[in-house]
Amino acid sequence: MNTSDKNGFREAAKAIRKAISPEEKSGRDEKIAAKILRSEKYERASMLLLFAAVRGEPDMKSLAQAALSDGKAVAYPACGEKGVMKFRSITSLSELKPGKFGIPEPSDGCQEITVTPGTLCIVPGLCFSPDGKRIGYGAGYYDRFFETHECYKIGVTYKELVFDRLPQDGRDIKMDEVVSG
Repeated sequence: MNTSDKNGFREAAKAIRKAISPEEKSGRDEKIAAKILRSEKYERASMLLLFAAVRGEPDMKSLAQAALSDGKAVAYPACGEKGVMKFRSITSLSELKPGKFGIPEPSDGCQEITVTPGTLCIVPGLCFSPDGKRIGYGAGYYDRFFETHECYKIGVTYKELVFDRLPQDGRDIKMDEVVSG
């Protein structure tokens, strides 16, 4: 595969992810969440920014539940106009409702958060590289968010979707860490 072809990586990643059985995926999702829960970054975090899994992404509901039980603030993204994404806090996963693109997000009544130095952001993607490069769906929501918000970024994926090299352009923001299962 041409390492400058993001769309080629996107299509390959979608096919690889689709081939993972639901049973295997569930177990691997738990392994990813467990790795994060055991990390020093999680222990020190006062707030977790998470995402609602769609299209075969790792499901981090157990991580959200653990963070809420541990008394950490938990927030999910809400996609707005012109590619702007904001995170809103939740106290229960039941506060997530289908939003833009059909992706569950907090209702308008949930409070927008302020990112602080103790914020840990768990980031979805189609594929990653070991050094933190990420390819998402191509809309740039996370890249724009990270341009103006400083937090520790952990990309989560399945081990088959970590490639040695990925194409990047000047707008792409690297992850601080990649956790796979």
